[in-house]
Amino acid sequence: MAGAERKIQIKGFGAFYYPGTGILKVVMPKDMPFEEEEAKEIFTRIMELCEGGARNGLLLDIREVTSRGPSKKFRRWMREKTDEIGFTRTAVIVTSPVGRMFAKIISSTTGQSKQTYFFKTEEDAYNWLKENNEERSLD
Repeated sequence: MAGAERKIQIKGFGAFYYPGTGILKVVMPKDMPFEEEEAKEIFTRIMELCEGGARNGLLLDIREVTSRGPSKKFRRWMREKTDEIGFTRTAVIVTSPVGRMFAKIISSTTGQSKQTYFFKTEEDAYNWLKENNEERSLD
């Protein structure tokens, strides 16, 4: 299975891990669940996809998200999980002002705003992650 895409669907989320690049793509559903217990279950299952593999980039597709945003409790929980997630860069695919605001809240909550960039297309986001991974491997 080396190099083969690993994927799951859980509670409306789609998650795809690409071992060859170390990139995890997460497609968030229109109505995000922000209850801590549900988030823990989703997080655990998604992180299992990356087990034993590199964590070079997170590709977060939030084009469909219309939720009002995460609660303080959820943001606190996300902040605690940031180190465990272990991705060095995040590319967010977003096409609406609401989605961009949502992504900025999450990235600033987790202290990742300097490593997070926004894109309108999946191709641009994926290419940016790949290029940044290749540059780091040359150092």
